[in-house]
Amino acid sequence: AGDKQNRRFTGVQDSLYAKAVVVSDGQTEVAVLTGDCIGLLYPTVEAIRQEVQKQLGSTAPKVVVTSTHTHSGPDVVGMWGSDLLHSGIDTSYMQRLVSVAAQQIIRAASSKQPTTARIGQTTEGEGWMANICEEELDRSVTVLQFLDESGASVATLTNFACHPTYLDAVFDKVSADYVAGFYLKMDQQLGGVNLFLQGAIGGWVQPLDKDGRPATAYARGDLLASAAQRALGESDSLRESRVHFSASKIEFAVANDGWRQLAALGTIRREITETVRTELVWFSIGEIPFISHPGETAPYYSLRSKELMGTQRAFVLGLGMDAL
Repeated sequence: AGDKQNRRFTGVQDSLYAKAVVVSDGQTEVAVLTGDCIGLLYPTVEAIRQEVQKQLGSTAPKVVVTSTHTHSGPDVVGMWGSDLLHSGIDTSYMQRLVSVAAQQIIRAASSKQPTTARIGQTTEGEGWMANICEEELDRSVTVLQFLDESGASVATLTNFACHPTYLDAVFDKVSADYVAGFYLKMDQQLGGVNLFLQGAIGGWVQPLDKDGRPATAYARGDLLASAAQRALGESDSLRESRVHFSASKIEFAVANDGWRQLAALGTIRREITETVRTELVWFSIGEIPFISHPGETAPYYSLRSKELMGTQRAFVLGLGMDAL
């Protein structure tokens, strides 16, 4: 998925992951899941939720889903098939994706332990990524880390905004792109489970040094991991421990006739008429707020969201809950 249609992979460069962290204050429990794909649509998010609910019942956490937006994974939307009349969705793959994602959340929910948390922030991307529309840019790298009673890392959540498109349309193997390099270094250096949470990449926020080589992508992911660890080196402990969660279902007006037609044809397996139904979530872990953006929103909206939430140490979840 991504760039041209009918792009077929010949192998796997690196594995794609669904990763989950469940955070609880004893009353409210939130699961954050990120998947290496171009962007899960809301019906798929609901399917993951339903699977978790079916298995955990009343103990199921609130589920928040986002996507890394790699352009080198299978089509999870439908519009990258052989042509626009034929969906690129592989039903068996989607069933497996939903099952694996739900199981990751269930595993995390059953593995809770006491933690402390710390928040750090820095910037990254100078010289290698830019908004090619020459508009606003949010270069922040925001990292929330959870530590066990011995001080070892249990999990990190890292929020950064840049398209994973080093290998877009010029490389014929499956890859998480620079996110793969990020995960490799974070896992080696910190341990625990490390989640990459994509930010506001519309506009377009793109890498400037794309050469179609995995080594270049991995090197940029390695650099991002170094930035994340630099942020943690100057981090502060969270002052609060409460978890809050709020969600709103919303109908957006649809101005794109093409989207309506693709839905009517079944290329995109979703109801899209004059409006489209989606969901926005806001939650906080301690004093750190999170907001979902249901698509590729421009950096302007990331900066404005942080302003509205009253802190720059906020997480903006691009492609959060949806990939409109």
